[in-house]
Amino acid sequence: MKRFNLPLSFLFAVLLFSCNTQPVVKAPVAGKIPHELLNERTDNYFWMRLSDEQKNASKPDEQTVKVLDYLNKENAYSKEVLKNTEVLQKTLYDEITGRIKKDDE
Repeated sequence: MKRFNLPLSFLFAVLLFSCNTQPVVKAPVAGKIPHELLNERTDNYFWMRLSDEQKNASKPDEQTVKVLDYLNKENAYSKEVLKNTEVLQKTLYDEITGRIKKDDE
């Protein structure tokens, strides 16, 4: 059995953990509120469903505000986690749109 090289292993571990440049951002967690649907199943996220009246209301009600707050937190989380890929996203977008004919007849 080969001898364990401690300094080399320590250097490898430091290098491995220092490569993680992802910010430590906690993902938002949607609350679970059980809701029975047709006595067959339970939908824990039914509270996120908005009716057309709620979507088009001039003044949002309490449920609409809760749903929008959660969605805004989720969008902020996604933006923060994917921040280091913005250049790649732009490159891919430009590549894809560059292959589409501009004059669609």
